[in-house]
Order: sequence, then C-alpha cells, then structure tokens
Amino acid sequence: MLIVAYDGAQILDIACPSGALDIANRYGAQPPYAIELATLGRRAARSSAGILVGAAQGLEAVTGGLDTLFVVGGIGCEDAAADERLRDQVRRLAGRSRRVASVCTGAYVLAAAGLLDDRRATTHWGWGQRLAERHPAVAVDVRPLYVRDGNVYTSAGVTSAIDLTLALIEDDHGPTLARAVARELVTHLHRPADQAQISTFLAAPPPQDRVMRAERSLAETGRLDVLLVPGAGNRGTVAAMNDEKLLRWIRRIHRHSRWTVSVCTGSLVLAAGLLAGRRATTYWASAEYLQSTFGVTYLPQRYVRSGKIITAAGVSAGVDMSLYLASLIVGEDTAKAVQLAVEYDPQPPFASGNAADAGPRLKERALELLAASQV
Repeated sequence: MLIVAYDGAQILDIACPSGALDIANRYGAQPPYAIELATLGRRAARSSAGILVGAAQGLEAVTGGLDTLFVVGGIGCEDAAADERLRDQVRRLAGRSRRVASVCTGAYVLAAAGLLDDRRATTHWGWGQRLAERHPAVAVDVRPLYVRDGNVYTSAGVTSAIDLTLALIEDDHGPTLARAVARELVTHLHRPADQAQISTFLAAPPPQDRVMRAERSLAETGRLDVLLVPGAGNRGTVAAMNDEKLLRWIRRIHRHSRWTVSVCTGSLVLAAGLLAGRRATTYWASAEYLQSTFGVTYLPQRYVRSGKIITAAGVSAGVDMSLYLASLIVGEDTAKAVQLAVEYDPQPPFASGNAADAGPRLKERALELLAASQV
C-alpha cells in the first residue's frame, strides 16, 4: 500500500487509511499490508495542519508491482495536480498497481493524470463542481461516500477514507476482519458506498423519528438465500416501483435466490417484473391496483405461495408468512419452536382485521389513519 502525499495534504487523509490497514495487520491480515508513504524526492510533506510527514521513499525510486496506490487530498491538491512531475509518477505507478484509490480531493490528482477519464468518480462534496468543470471526461458524482469503477476507487471527504479502506479490507480478507477493524476504530460498521455524503443528521433539524441504516449497498450484495421486499407508505412504494436500478437489482437477485418474498405493498414492487400471471396477495387497499395493473391474480389470504415467490398481506401477515417460510427452510418442528419462542398467539380484541368483513366506514377510517401516519 503506497500512500502518495504532498505539501498541503490533509493529515486525516493519510491517517484514516493507514490507521485502518495497521489495525487489520494487528488483527491478523494475511498477507499483511506493507504501508509506506512516498513523496517526490522523498521530501517531508508539510500537511495542511503544518505537521511535517516523513516519506519512506521517493516516488521516482518505486519500482516493481504495487497492490494499491493511494493518493490523498487536502488544500494542496490543486498545486499537486498542476505538478507535472507528480502527475507523471502517479500515472506510472498506477500502471504498476492492482488498484488505484484517492481520498477526498486526491481525485484532482488522479483526474489530472488522466486516470479518471471516462470513469465515474466522487470527491469532497464542496469540490465536485470544480472537478467536473476542469475534467469533463470524468463523470463526477458527489452523492456517494465512495465509488468503484473498474480498479479505480475514489472516496468523498476525509473520514470516508475509513469506509473505503474497510471495503478494501473486506474485499481482500472478508467481512469478519473488516468488522473487527471497524469495532477497533469505534466507527460505523462500515457505511455503504452509496450513502449520501451529507448526513441527514447534519443537513436537517434534529429528527423526530428513528432511521434505519444499511450495512451495505445493493451493489455490495451478491447471491441471497432469501430476498425480502417490505411494504411502505404510498410515497416509498411508488418511489421503489419507479426506481429502475432497484428493480433491475431485484430481478437479478431473484434469478439465484432460494426464496423471494414480500410483505404488504412490497408485492407491488415485486410485481414490476416478477408477478405477471402469478397468484399473489398484498395489502387489502392495494389489491385492485395489483390485479388490474400487473396481471396478477389477487387472493385475499394471509400469504400466498407461487413457486419460490411468497407474498404476504398487510403488515402483521408478515409474521404468518415468516413462520411458513421458516417451516420450508428448517422444517415444521423448528418453525413451531420459533413461534413459541416469540409467543406468537394472536388473539385480537376485535374481529376487525379482515377487510372482507369490514364496512366502508371502517375502511375509510383505517386509510385516514394510515395517511396521517405518513406525514
């Protein structure tokens, strides 16, 4: 792992990847990472904080193959990108590297060396527009925390270098080591690549509701035994139904999944490509839309199996479906034990949970409550 530094480099851009890799070594990475910092002429680099950082070797003296070339960012990135000698060395060493990565505005140096042409890349959100204007051949996207395009990785501002490095460690040594490093760093278990750079907690007033955070992105998820598509409110369901990237991913994962299941209005998302001509169920208020729009035969049941696809009705029907799925995967005896373990023995106080028996006023009130909950 060769880290390229220069005057004006951000010291955190150096510390984040090197620190994570050092911890990976201490936790038993095999083969271990050899971490070195290099500069032009082996000169000490003065970081933007004024701290001098010594170099193990000069860039010009580096020969042989490299595993990873890391170019850091900082307020000195534009001067570094304008330095022809540095550009030449980065370009030369990239050709000897298994993969090339930049941290924050280190993308300016990679772009100046021509290494990002015709590639998608990211950088610090505050520097993205200028990067795109200077290098129109680069598809700059400042939304994600890091981007992989072939063997070239670019990350967003400063601490996103930890997220990128954890992803590299996972690629090299598997998720167990990556998670051990994340715990040692006392950091999030690592944030997915496509998480927005600007945190919702920083961009908005203090939230009134809890949010769920993903452990990995769609792109990082391979074959699955079970693919579950949950339901959502109207806005979430409609957004998912119109997200072609998500729909392509669902269809791709479904091809190799053992089971593909949905709960509530998740069946509408599945229907966009997977349920035509099949029997299925969904939330009662969406039944007519499911049937008329997607050519699905709606069955007013708690769950419906059609081949390896199982759809569940609204919300609580997901429990019934899950127990049935458990019986298919691990056997009926274990599924019964699971039901007892969670003490699932529904005895509702009212006989109003079946839409087929509910009157129009009760249905209207139920939908009013749902609509109010989505504000």
